[in-house]
Amino acid sequence: MFTAEEISVILLTLKVAFTSTLLTLPLAVWLGWILARRNFIGKFLVEGLVNIPLVAPPVVTGYLLLMILGRNGIIGSWLYETLGIKLAFNFAALIIASVVVSLPLAVRNTKSAFELVDPNYEKASSSLGASKLGTFFKVYLPLAFPGILSGGVLAFARSLGEF
Repeated sequence: MFTAEEISVILLTLKVAFTSTLLTLPLAVWLGWILARRNFIGKFLVEGLVNIPLVAPPVVTGYLLLMILGRNGIIGSWLYETLGIKLAFNFAALIIASVVVSLPLAVRNTKSAFELVDPNYEKASSSLGASKLGTFFKVYLPLAFPGILSGGVLAFARSLGEF
């Protein structure tokens, strides 16, 4: 049915999609929480930067990543010269690119999920003696889980389709 080479490509694609989704979700939860529950100077700028890969053509996104993380890039040159890390044209580059292009979808979903949680639950949790971290893990995260999960599914699908 499939040749060994085709199976290898399918497995690599799945590996990239799973790995990038696992890395995207914690970042998306953190950014979604910050954007949904905190007001700060430059919030609109952060939202705009997160959404750039969603509206930019894939070639432009790839070129920008290469200009930043390539051997002669802004960050890539420092990483290569200082630590000997090469981030272009390897598995790590695939993962980074997949995280970058799928992050906007996951952040939008998690942000919306956190916005839908009634802030009165936080007040109730606090009045019962829960810490902010405890409230996050025991109240917000479970209530926002369906939105986080759907963000993960979208991130996985985007990574799968991108590679």
